[in-house]
Amino acid sequence: MEGAGEDPYYGSVVAAARVKGLQGNLNDAEHIMACVKHFAAYGAVQGGREYNTVDVSRVALWNKYLPPYHAGVHAGAATVMNAFNIFDGVPASGNQYLVHDILEKKWGFKGFVVSDWNSFDEMITHGYAANRKDAAYKALSAGSMMDMESKVVVDYLPELLKEGKISMQQVDDDVRRILYYKFKLGLFDDPYKFSDAAREQATEFTEAHRNEARKAADASIVLLKNENNVLPIDATANSSIALIGYYSKSKDDLFDFWIANGKAADAVSIYEGITERYQHSNIAYSNGYLPDGSSNEQLINEAVATSKNAAVIVVNIGLSGKLAGEDRSLANPAISDGQVALLKALHATGKPVIALVSAGRPLVLTAIQPYVNAIVYCWILGTETGHAVADVLSGDYNPSGKTVMSFPYAVGQIPVYYDHFNTGRPLPDSGDQSWKSRYRDIPNTPLYPFGFGLSYTNFAYSNLELYNNTIQKDSPLQVSVQVANTGNKAGYEVAQLYIREKSASIVQPVKALKAFQRVYLQPGEKKLLHFTLTDKDLAFYDGEGNVHTEAGAFKVFVGGNSRDVLEKDFMLK
Repeated sequence: MEGAGEDPYYGSVVAAARVKGLQGNLNDAEHIMACVKHFAAYGAVQGGREYNTVDVSRVALWNKYLPPYHAGVHAGAATVMNAFNIFDGVPASGNQYLVHDILEKKWGFKGFVVSDWNSFDEMITHGYAANRKDAAYKALSAGSMMDMESKVVVDYLPELLKEGKISMQQVDDDVRRILYYKFKLGLFDDPYKFSDAAREQATEFTEAHRNEARKAADASIVLLKNENNVLPIDATANSSIALIGYYSKSKDDLFDFWIANGKAADAVSIYEGITERYQHSNIAYSNGYLPDGSSNEQLINEAVATSKNAAVIVVNIGLSGKLAGEDRSLANPAISDGQVALLKALHATGKPVIALVSAGRPLVLTAIQPYVNAIVYCWILGTETGHAVADVLSGDYNPSGKTVMSFPYAVGQIPVYYDHFNTGRPLPDSGDQSWKSRYRDIPNTPLYPFGFGLSYTNFAYSNLELYNNTIQKDSPLQVSVQVANTGNKAGYEVAQLYIREKSASIVQPVKALKAFQRVYLQPGEKKLLHFTLTDKDLAFYDGEGNVHTEAGAFKVFVGGNSRDVLEKDFMLK
């Protein structure tokens, strides 16, 4: 919810786009300051538990965690927010290396740094600050500027100034940055510029905005499985559909934590979207499970009875949006036992079963694989959920979404991600697999890899060509690949380019995304896609943020996901 997935490059592209979209040039009343958060490495909390400890190397910090922050700052973000975690044993709010050395000295950040909610005060609980006065001193000394909620700066800055621990020059500099953006926003001319009730009424929740929300929801849905092309379901034919699942009727469960002004009363449920689109079909509904996702024999029997006369069974499973977002950590992000039992019973009817999975994160889907013919990953889509789901089920929208996180085969794999290191004992594809880095009970690989997503048509990659076999500083590498739509429907494909450096002074990942293109192809159409790789695309950081570009052997991979790729070798000289 507050990140863009597991990949540093993709995260960087999204971060820059978000900053530009939110902030613009700040010269009108249509934009606001963007805030890059949570700085830094908050995505690496141990055990996946919110507000927990982070312990990563500086090499990991620079290569995996910092790139999206840097992209946001480079795009002009006015503000950066401290993280809750520690780094190198020091809380982010009082961490001079993060705030002063990286943000200000290395990146030249000219905006201001704001605490997260109460994070200055929480340095006491961390065991870093002795008291509230010490917390104010350490936060300000590190380069943090604005105190949200804890009020330690308001309470103790006069004393710190009087004692000479904080200089008036530093206060002036911090205040100057904040005042600059208040002037930039026009708040001294009109303090209530962004509190315009008439504008709010005229612009909020308009038909145009609902259409944008629907388009975003359409494009976010990921088709993970479509056995025997059971999807799409023809919406023009007289048919019968069994729609099972409490969440499919519940509007309260369509929203996650940060819903802004989203209201359940304005939302379109999955049930409403399907019944509206499938007007020629007989829709039979059953809850199938309870609001908490659990089920029992009675509910399962009712669902089976509801499905008796149906041609196809559509089951909405997963998690409520109330379990998505901040303070919603889960130790077992999997489909509940009750929902799995429901799917088993519906599968036993012999009818096609389509799973619509609602969740704010990738869930472990291994247990449901044998019992469903299709898996449509719906995430938490908000107001236009029902329309978007119906768009995809009917084929009005051909799904084009790709996974931005790997879907684990089992909880024990987590964290599982595509851009891992090879280790000294990688698991071979075949042959002797003893004494290798492996699990004895599950595969090493995820159930669904990063960048994966099916369509109602098929795409074939061929003719990967390098226009030369070397890259030099002033001579980039031109890469081309042919993508063909070999199916019978038009659709979008996202072609992805990855690289690997075979040997380096700091070990590099087995693959690293460096470019992608979204292309629309009619049935039978082919397009030659072109990519350009420069020496900057092959660079990496050491533990102090110094850029290294090292001559040597590389591989380039191109395909529709991080697993299924064509590959060729090239050199950097």
